[in-house]
Amino acid sequence: LIKDKIHFVVFDRSGAISTQGFNIHSNPEIFIRIIVATLYLNSVQLGEDPTIKLNEDGKTGHLYFKGDKYIITEILYVEGVVRGRGTVCYRVHRDKEDPFQDNEELIVKDSWVDTSRKDTEAKILRILNAAGVRGVPTLIDDEVVQFDGVPDSTFRARASFFLDGKWASKEDKEIEIREHRRILMKPFGRKLEGFKTLLGFVTAIRDVAD
Repeated sequence: LIKDKIHFVVFDRSGAISTQGFNIHSNPEIFIRIIVATLYLNSVQLGEDPTIKLNEDGKTGHLYFKGDKYIITEILYVEGVVRGRGTVCYRVHRDKEDPFQDNEELIVKDSWVDTSRKDTEAKILRILNAAGVRGVPTLIDDEVVQFDGVPDSTFRARASFFLDGKWASKEDKEIEIREHRRILMKPFGRKLEGFKTLLGFVTAIRDVAD
């Protein structure tokens, strides 16, 4: 709200999208509708991810991957931007009540992927794993995050630019659409900066070069 003009703006991983400015005095109905509609948005519409729940410490909790519950023991990396991939990496293990069940530490990489890119990270990892390439993570599985059966995507805020299965104009084709994806990988390893001996550090660098 700037003086007597109101703009409704949505910020997401594809950037910002805004309405034109409306004068709140000459367009009181639009002003009221925006205010009331915003008040009645639920937590998911406001941007909350219902598939992840963090504890009060903000560092541990749990998440769901393809319906299965995984315990978050550490957040390894957070990309501190709004627009873009927004990558977050979690150290997790399966939620198992039986202490004798597999409790292997795994990695969940959560990111928003540009749908215009032909090859996804999961696809590339599958090719590398099948070829037996050393030094890359083993892909266990991947998913497109969904809420109530609908893929989580920045397309929802931009659907009005898409008519009859096609973009409405040539300019609209340049609109960036990102899809919320997760990949489950192993093994979990310490950060390179946490090396315990100089020999371990040099060995790791040699392996990277190799």
